[in-house]
Amino acid sequence: MEVTAETSQLQRNLTSAQAQLQAFGKMCTTVGRELLMLSGAMAVPFVMAAKSFAGFDDSMRLVQAVTQATDNDFKALTVTSQRLGRETSYTAHVTLKLCQKKLFQKITGFI
Repeated sequence: MEVTAETSQLQRNLTSAQAQLQAFGKMCTTVGRELLMLSGAMAVPFVMAAKSFAGFDDSMRLVQAVTQATDNDFKALTVTSQRLGRETSYTAHVTLKLCQKKLFQKITGFI
């Protein structure tokens, strides 16, 4: 005995479900790409801040190594550089670079 059934309706429903799932997958992929781009854009300020801090820290270590400054002198220079960065149009890193330049000029006898 052979049992047959009309499967055309089932086939149409499965085809429709497949199309809906593919559309949903494409939508999720699009949303994922947009979120990835947004998160990348949001990360830029944090990366720049980390880079700026690292540059400042490297400059501070160079000044400390060259001058062989005591911890208290080094802390005072750091505080002064940060204060100038807050209170002037220059960043703390730029003010430190200016101090560095003056220091090296003095050490080499160009002042």
